Amino acid sequence: MKIVITGSEGMLGCDLSHRLGQEYDVVGIDIEDVDIAGKHARSFIYSIKPDFIFHLAAYTQVDKAETDTELAYQVNVKGTENIVSVCEEFNIPLVFMSTDYVFDGTKEVPYSEKDSPNPINFYGKTKWTAEKLIKDRLSKFFIVRSSWLFGKNGKNFVRTILSLSEKKERIKVVNDQRGSPTYTQDLAVSLTYFLDCSEYGIYHVTNTGNCSWYEFAKAIIFFSKSCIDIIPVKTEMMQRQARRPKNSVLDNSLFIQRFNFRMPEWEDALKRYLAEERELHSEDNPGGKHKDKCCSVKIYK
Repeated sequence: MKIVITGSEGMLGCDLSHRLGQEYDVVGIDIEDVDIAGKHARSFIYSIKPDFIFHLAAYTQVDKAETDTELAYQVNVKGTENIVSVCEEFNIPLVFMSTDYVFDGTKEVPYSEKDSPNPINFYGKTKWTAEKLIKDRLSKFFIVRSSWLFGKNGKNFVRTILSLSEKKERIKVVNDQRGSPTYTQDLAVSLTYFLDCSEYGIYHVTNTGNCSWYEFAKAIIFFSKSCIDIIPVKTEMMQRQARRPKNSVLDNSLFIQRFNFRMPEWEDALKRYLAEERELHSEDNPGGKHKDKCCSVKIYK
C-alpha cells in the first residue's frame, strides 16, 4: 500500500510518517515539495498514485488567521479541495485532520460527532468549510477532530510554557477554556486504525480527560520540575485576536466503541513527552539548543 501524508514535517505528520514508514510505502509531502493550494498540487499527487491519503497539512495560526484570511483559506480550503480532487479521481480513502475549533464552546458537556459545528474564529471556519467539501464530494473519508496538540516537531503550548519558565518569574494563563491536550505520538497510533476500516465518517480522537489551559500549564511546570508562578485569568484579559470556545472537550465514545481502543490520559501523555524532550535535548545538544528530529519519509516514484 502506498500512503501519502501531507504536512509530513509537522508534529503529527512526523510521528505518523515514522510509524507507518516501518510497514508501508510512505510518501511524505510538505511545503518544500509542493504547495498543496497551488496549481501543480493535483498533478504532483496524481503522479504518486497513492492508495490512501492522510491530509494533515494546514494553516494553524489561530490568531494570525483573523487577518491573514486569504492564506488561511487557500491552505485549509483550496488545498483540501486539491486533495479531494485526487481522491475522487482514483477512489482513494482520505483521512482529514480537523479541529475542536469547529464548535462554539457553548455546550457544557463534551461535543459528539452529532453536534452541529458553529465556529467562532476564522481558522475554525476554514476547517468546517473543508469538512463540508469532503462530505459533499467523497464517500470514502474519515474526518478526525482532535485538540490542543503537542509533539516533538514544532511549536506547541508545552514548549511555550517551558521557554517562558526560563525567562520569567510569573505568567498569566486562561482558566476558563477547557479542552483535551493530545500528544501527537498517541494520535498517530489512533490514525493507523483507519487504514483497515470501512466505517467512514466523522470521529473525535483526543487523549483521555480534560483541563483548562491554566491546569495544563500547572501540570507542565510540575512534571518538568520547573519554577514559575502561573496566574489564572479570564479570557477577556488576554485580548487575543481570535475568539476561542470556552468548552471544546470532545467525546471520543464512537472511536472507542468502533476500534476498542482508548487514548491514554493526557497527564500520562505529557509525562512521556517531557521525558522524550529531555532525552533529545541531552543526546543531541549537550550544549543547550534544542534541535528537532523528524523521521518523515520522502519517496517519489
